Amino acid sequence: MTMAWGPAVTAVRAGRHGRVMVTFTPTGWELRPSPVTKVDLTKWFWWSFGVSLLFAWLGVIPHLAGAPKEVSFAFALPGALLLAGFLLYGVFSVIAEFVAFLGVMFGLATRGGRKRFFDSPRPSPDAAPLLVLPAGAVAGARASHHWRRVVITVRMVDGIEFRYSRFGMRRHREDLERGFTKLLGPRLVTA
Repeated sequence: MTMAWGPAVTAVRAGRHGRVMVTFTPTGWELRPSPVTKVDLTKWFWWSFGVSLLFAWLGVIPHLAGAPKEVSFAFALPGALLLAGFLLYGVFSVIAEFVAFLGVMFGLATRGGRKRFFDSPRPSPDAAPLLVLPAGAVAGARASHHWRRVVITVRMVDGIEFRYSRFGMRRHREDLERGFTKLLGPRLVTA
């Protein structure tokens, strides 16, 4: 492993490699796997649950305005269906947690099985990188911004293109763009 040269940016979508962590080094950048964690899933669940609840309550607005119940029902139906799906998911997840708890309590899972069962995969900084790309082999790069997403397209001297995109908070997007800017200099053009 080479010495890191700036922040490692996680949850980056790389076209050919899926979700990766990009680590910048003085001579290039490395891609390592960045699996989805329990924290990510929990955050996505609660955001989706809140949005579906909001959609379900949108049917109240036409009802309070005096519209017929059919109109209110049409407004509330998509959110109510999402909400019902999340409630079913919650019931099934509680049942699965209970069965797993019983399995551990009665020794149905071995010690190694329990560790594997409850631990989520975490990106390891010591894991071998999927890909190591040298900055000297870059012919040009382009950074483009799309609402809350930054997309970096890197073209190598042999004609191969790599696309890296990061969605989300400004800090993570800026870290990705700043890392490529620091590494490539004037070869990175902002569109």
